[in-house]
Amino acid sequence: MITDTQFAAWLADSTALRVTLFEVGAISGGVEVTRYLSNRAYTGSAAAPYQAIVAGGLTVTESISPTADASLAAGDIEIYNVAGERDAWLDDVWKNCPVVAFVGDVRWPRADFRMVFSGTIIDIGCKSRDRLNLRLTNKMERLNTPVTDVKIGGNATNPDALVPVVLGEASNISPPLTNPNTLEYAFGWPGSEGILGLTTPEMRTDGKPRTAITVTKSTGRVTFNEAVGPGQVTCSVQGVKYQGEYVYTISKLVQCLVTTFGNAANRFIGPSVLLAAGNYSYGATDLFGFARATTATYTGADGSIQAAAANVPRIDYSTGAGQLLVEGAATNLLRFSEQADNTLFTKGMLTVVANAALAPDGTMTADKLVENTALGQHSLLQAVPSASLAPSTWYAWSRFYKAAGRNFVFASVGTFASQAATTSIYLNLITGQVTGTGAARATVQQYPDGWWRLTVTCQTNAAPGNVSPGSYIAESQTSNNYQGDGTSGVYVWGGQFEALPTSGPASSYIPTTTAVATRAADVAYYSNDLDSASLAAFDAANPQPVGLALTERTNVLVAIQQLASSVGAQPVMSMTGRLRLVQFDIPTSAAIEILRSHQLDKSIAVVNRTEVAASVKVGYCRNWTVQPKLETLLPAAHKNLYSQQWLSTTATDTAVQAIYRLDAEPVQIDTCLLRVADAQVEAARRLAIAKVPRTTYRFEASPAQMLTQLGAAVKLYSNRFGLSTGRVGLVTSRTLDWNNFHVTLEVTV
Repeated sequence: MITDTQFAAWLADSTALRVTLFEVGAISGGVEVTRYLSNRAYTGSAAAPYQAIVAGGLTVTESISPTADASLAAGDIEIYNVAGERDAWLDDVWKNCPVVAFVGDVRWPRADFRMVFSGTIIDIGCKSRDRLNLRLTNKMERLNTPVTDVKIGGNATNPDALVPVVLGEASNISPPLTNPNTLEYAFGWPGSEGILGLTTPEMRTDGKPRTAITVTKSTGRVTFNEAVGPGQVTCSVQGVKYQGEYVYTISKLVQCLVTTFGNAANRFIGPSVLLAAGNYSYGATDLFGFARATTATYTGADGSIQAAAANVPRIDYSTGAGQLLVEGAATNLLRFSEQADNTLFTKGMLTVVANAALAPDGTMTADKLVENTALGQHSLLQAVPSASLAPSTWYAWSRFYKAAGRNFVFASVGTFASQAATTSIYLNLITGQVTGTGAARATVQQYPDGWWRLTVTCQTNAAPGNVSPGSYIAESQTSNNYQGDGTSGVYVWGGQFEALPTSGPASSYIPTTTAVATRAADVAYYSNDLDSASLAAFDAANPQPVGLALTERTNVLVAIQQLASSVGAQPVMSMTGRLRLVQFDIPTSAAIEILRSHQLDKSIAVVNRTEVAASVKVGYCRNWTVQPKLETLLPAAHKNLYSQQWLSTTATDTAVQAIYRLDAEPVQIDTCLLRVADAQVEAARRLAIAKVPRTTYRFEASPAQMLTQLGAAVKLYSNRFGLSTGRVGLVTSRTLDWNNFHVTLEVTV
């Protein structure tokens, strides 16, 4: 898998052979199919051949704004249909089917391609007589579905009323009556956190606390244990749980909404799939979470052993096709795994020529075992002390071998008394055939240039002693005890002795030197729809409690926009189909610089300039049931609170007010915030943006800038518009043309 640095260099490389791949879903003849298309000939694989029938490429535009919702729009995919050879596609079902686009080089393996768009097909059409076109949209459209259609039903006064969904904390909602005979009300979604009160949960009638109630959280219902009497019934509620915990922050509530509410078929896949050890067809771009504390090796597309840095997923080709490799932790108990000449090894009737050949990783580190002229076993062994071994545990002994005058090797774990199951294996270094005691517990993997990796497994008994994993030169498939000729032998590299969870094959190679070495476990989660790292960062930056009560039909998309807008953020689908929350905020510093050399000459222009505001008013702590003129014996201050829909706070810059001669009362910005301190901070943040005229610049950029993300903080330079020394701003729009590898950026400063 190539790095961002390598990908950026490729984008700028004029000799690159660029191709865009499309994997589009459809329902043909009642069967779900995936069609593999490209705009240039690309081999791919026999299982998934790409048809070079796409005209042009793909253009995608994404943007955020302080006053409007975020957007992501993609151009059509145009498909050649010159002689009507694809007319039948018009009879297939395309609407709401998935589409994914990747870019890369025709010389690259498929695993190195970068995903550049993941969305949904609106439908198919005819662009012209000789072209079909697939119209695309982003995944966010899937969220245009009601949060819930579940009704109260039964013998309720209003059976068609929806069961309320409370997100976070909502003050003074009006729960619908579900059973007038038992005085039961629905205060929230089943499993909600519960009803609030001063010291104990309380309902209210016209503001008067009523604590003689029974709350059943599992059903979201509450029952009066006494007559209700006259007056409006209300209560304050802490709402839904997500993954078993009550949640009240914007990011977690958004994740809860998109993964557990709405039409089940349209829900997003959330962070719930932890991959067990194994090989997966998912690519690295399909991961939303991955970690590994150490480096690790894998088989590259060319068959060589390669190393991946810590926290970098591995696309392994040991099975022939590139697959995500997920492994548990493992420790190589054999020291000096690439130095057979080390004194820790016991050499029997052989000598070791160090660094005699190219190893499977392409380095000159393979050693040659050369037999002497004596009659006997020509062996290389290293003792593993019993203190390192666990009782009744499976172990794998593996090493890479290559013929060097002798075409056979014999591998054994040595001290058989320590084993509950003996394994001693012969390997033919020409054909790969394995024979011997316990052959069913042996595996062999072929590598380029004549190399083989042989693994033999054994299980220790209840009280294991020392073991000595050994490699023996053999003269045939049945004999390792023979008269040597003094010149023949085998090449060896990469010895490994490790504990296994079961009797399976060895794990990926773990190099060692003076001490044993451990490869940390891969921790991989799979998701198509959530950018968990981004959402976690947003949650850490915005921990304010919020509240939203949904008592009427509301779409999921509208609800998450309401939550996000409370702190000036917007839900955004990345081009790779991951949901993020991006806050519109002008940064004060930036690590990314966009220099004049990164821009097309004379392309920069001013496209927008905001109006100045001297005051910002923020509404918070919504009262969900406004009750004016209450007649109960409540304190006047309490009655006043019940009569207001919102509390509010205003931030004002008097200097700006005077300079710009502004005196109009600001329009209130309604939020889901609950606390005055949080509302004051948000009002001040918005004022800092609004009190300065903000300018948006648009320019054409070099291909390497295609990696600059929406919402990124950048420092923009130009010889125009006062940008000669650079100004820090926010990337608020980008248009990527993956046909011409051209990018247009907009930066607001």
